[in-house]
Amino acid sequence: MKMIAKEKDETEREESEELFFSAVRLAMKSAKELCGLDPKEKRITLKRLGYELGHSASRYLKATTMEELIDELSLIWSSYSLGQLELFSLKPLILDIYDCYDCLGNRYGVGVTLCPFKEGFLKAILEDKLGLKNEIVEIECCGTFQTHCKFEIKTKEFEGGNKF
Repeated sequence: MKMIAKEKDETEREESEELFFSAVRLAMKSAKELCGLDPKEKRITLKRLGYELGHSASRYLKATTMEELIDELSLIWSSYSLGQLELFSLKPLILDIYDCYDCLGNRYGVGVTLCPFKEGFLKAILEDKLGLKNEIVEIECCGTFQTHCKFEIKTKEFEGGNKF
């Protein structure tokens, strides 16, 4: 009987996770539509929305190390058609996202970065899963005429003690 209950709990967790990350994708789409191609004026709101959803997303993640977290996030990004997330470097900590969902249709650029939602989302996950106080800045974006989006994560642990 306990085995059946355990399987049911796992199935419900998987369904809940699927629903949650589908909702994240929908939130990204809605945020993109709200701001159009130039989210400058709504940047703080988008980053805050991503940050709040990132805290909620953390409960579905199992990773306990940076490498595990990057692998898990990469799987989520590809599973929910958000793009292809890859580790560019550990020092400094930089993540690349190819075929970025937020930038679809803007491959030739609009002159501004388009991913403040992801800045907040990733910031919250790094804080919750690894205890890393951090600041994330999108340093390259399809919106700024690049072929992919690049996020630099500045943390005390990875930046030799630098503080923000």
